[in-house]
Amino acid sequence: MTRIIYILFIGFLLAGCAGEEKEVIEDMSEKELINAVDNYNIKTLVFYSTVEVVEKNQPPHLVVAEDRLDFGRLPQGMTEKKEILLENNKKRTVTVYPVSNGSISKWISFESEEFTISPESNITQNIYLRIPSDAEPGNYTGYVTFVIRET
Repeated sequence: MTRIIYILFIGFLLAGCAGEEKEVIEDMSEKELINAVDNYNIKTLVFYSTVEVVEKNQPPHLVVAEDRLDFGRLPQGMTEKKEILLENNKKRTVTVYPVSNGSISKWISFESEEFTISPESNITQNIYLRIPSDAEPGNYTGYVTFVIRET
């Protein structure tokens, strides 16, 4: 099995985000999330995410992509994991809040709902996509966003 690690450099996203409280963003629409980012100077990393759900008896087709979280073609009832390496190359600690939006979001979960990255270090986090057994075949899309705040 091929292991893909997505590497994200988040140090350049830190300016001006210290001292703010976490907003409730899990249920925000894409427009509300954009407004929150604009209004509160929150820094983010956003990945377009896709999956094609097929019947249970079909084999999975996994896709390798460095600029998005493409889960490929997965049969009903399957779980897929993507591993992401987040690197903080600055001298400040950051707190990261992963969230998902769109039609794919109901199936996405994160290893941690909140985590910190120490200065000049990195952390690996898993993102899981669990396709329900009764999911309708078709294409599902959305975004995985990492909200980053200096702590």
